Amino acid sequence: MLFLLLLSIMGGHFLKKVRHRYLQESGLTTLIGVAAGLILKKMDIEEYTTNLSNHFVRLFMILLLPPIIFESGYNMQKKHFFRNLGSILLYSFIGTFIAIIVSSSLFYICGYLQMTPFFSLKESCAFGALISSTDPVAVLSIFKELNADDTLFSLIFGESIFNDAIAVVMYRAFSEIKSEEHFAWEVFLSLGQFFIVFMGSVLIGAFAALLIALILKRQAVFGLEQADLDRQVRPHKEEVAVGNAEISLMIMCPWVSYLIAEGLELSGIVAIMVNGIVLSYYAQPNVSEASRRVLKTSYETVAHSAETLVFIFLGLGLTAFNHPYEQMGWAMVPLTIINLSIARALNIGFVSYLVNKSRNHKRITPKFQFVMWIAGLRGAMAYAIALKSFMDF
Repeated sequence: MLFLLLLSIMGGHFLKKVRHRYLQESGLTTLIGVAAGLILKKMDIEEYTTNLSNHFVRLFMILLLPPIIFESGYNMQKKHFFRNLGSILLYSFIGTFIAIIVSSSLFYICGYLQMTPFFSLKESCAFGALISSTDPVAVLSIFKELNADDTLFSLIFGESIFNDAIAVVMYRAFSEIKSEEHFAWEVFLSLGQFFIVFMGSVLIGAFAALLIALILKRQAVFGLEQADLDRQVRPHKEEVAVGNAEISLMIMCPWVSYLIAEGLELSGIVAIMVNGIVLSYYAQPNVSEASRRVLKTSYETVAHSAETLVFIFLGLGLTAFNHPYEQMGWAMVPLTIINLSIARALNIGFVSYLVNKSRNHKRITPKFQFVMWIAGLRGAMAYAIALKSFMDF
């Protein structure tokens, strides 16, 4: 895996250097994973690939996903994000719920009409939740290279941050439905559980970040006072000690909030996402410039490595893992693509109408809506939850 990671990073660097138009780093990484999966399949080491498949979900949820989500919240462009926060929340919440409802309904109808294997209402809703998680990594990297419109970038980026968290929480809520006899009531209870889990996770992430911000603020004041008294005797030692403490607190805080939320059976993803946003807004100004550079580089490096590993696993899973392709049937994949395209179009169209009603300037034009529709690609989060569904159903 480390060799594949090294190969993918080198390949991604080469693509950026030559500015390849049609292949992005995420696509190349997935292709490398596909090739490695084919090699593993030919080597006939089924026990190894089975263990890799079983452990991928835990590895993804505990080690790979948290730094990706946290870095997205911490290193975002705060100015454009908060300027479009209302629109982002509409796309994230109302848009995701529309996508879940439409995807679940079409998926159930296709099974009922025997166009695909039949799935129960519970299974259809769980599928609609997991498949509504978008992953526009390649699209956003192209936007950066082309210096795309800041509003469009912030809308797609912001939607993807909250969208992942909502998809995970809703999948968990649907998977815990006990009976389908009173399905409407169970769904209503699931929505109530969703808001409890989401708000509880938000409070944990925000409280941990604000606590660290307060500590860093007090520490910064104390450091300045101590530096004035001790400047000539120890000009460098105190600065290094304070810098180490700052970095340690900023690194440990998101992991602590994530583990506390998971331990309380809330959403660690929501907690660490909110933690990153609040830390960036309130705690970062209390950190020295040297520590900011170290933290920014560290977060970006860890998140990029984790993201690359996820796409490697995605490619591996297509060819190396044992998936029930024969049970799916030939119509499953094309009908699912059509299903997702319709759900995404209704999502973007309806929410854009609401957003434009409240905007006097910088309206969401049809061109913007088309790009947002195309940018709603599914990726690692949906794949990881799909693998987890083997244990839940």
